[in-house]
Amino acid sequence: MPKQEQVVLDTFQKYADKLKSPLKLADILENAVGENSQYAAVFIPSGHGVLAKIPHNLDVKKVLNWAVEQEKFIIALCHGPASLGCGSR
Repeated sequence: MPKQEQVVLDTFQKYADKLKSPLKLADILENAVGENSQYAAVFIPSGHGVLAKIPHNLDVKKVLNWAVEQEKFIIALCHGPASLGCGSR
């Protein structure tokens, strides 16, 4: 994490508690993909967990389909693109 950028440090501090206990996709799915969604993008991180679980997750499929239909951004890093196949219909 960049230690020289005050805006990065301030943003991290602002969301530190939420970052320590992230929400489960299943718990926010209906609001996340709803008509008045506050989300502008779907971010799929890297890591081997992505290869093992996310490509087969029906909630991820719903979110990816919503993102495509609503013309939202989809960002996938490193192993993340392995998840993109679950968004196909």
